[in-house]
Amino acid sequence: GVIIDSTQLNPYAQGPRQILTITFTIAPNTPTSTFPVTFSSSPVFQSVSNVFGVNLPTAYEPGNIAVGSTAAGVEVTGRVLTPDGRGLRNATVSIIDGQGVVRTARTSSFGFYRFEEVEAGGSYVVGVTSKRYRFASRVVNISDTLTDVDFVGLE
Repeated sequence: GVIIDSTQLNPYAQGPRQILTITFTIAPNTPTSTFPVTFSSSPVFQSVSNVFGVNLPTAYEPGNIAVGSTAAGVEVTGRVLTPDGRGLRNATVSIIDGQGVVRTARTSSFGFYRFEEVEAGGSYVVGVTSKRYRFASRVVNISDTLTDVDFVGLE
C-alpha cells in the first residue's frame, strides 16, 4: 500500500501535479508488453483524506487518482441566536475557504442564513459579526450539506 502524508506545516498546494512515481523493475527476459496499473480495495478500502481526516471525493482510473469535488456544491445553513435564544436578524455570517475566499450572508428576521454551492471536501472557517453580540468562529469540515450550523451570541 501507499500512504502519502502531508502535515499542516507542509501542505501540498492546490492544483494538478504529480506527487508520486512508482517504478517497477521488469525481469531481463520478460517479453515486451503493457502492464496495467490497477487499484483495489484489498486488503483495505481505498480512500483519500485531507489533513483533518475528512474523506475527499475521488475517482479511480487505471494509473490515475483524481482528487476533487465530484458533486455539485452543497448547502451550509444555520441560525444565529441571541444569548436568550431568539433569532438575530441582520447579522453577517462569513464562510472562508482554504484559499482565503470569503463569502457572506445576512440573517433573516428569524436569524436564519444559507450558503449555496459550497464546494464539498474542504475545511472552512464560519464566523458571525453583529453590532450587539460577539460570536466564536469555528472550523467546519464539509463533505455534504450541513444544517444547524448555529451560533449563539456572547454578551
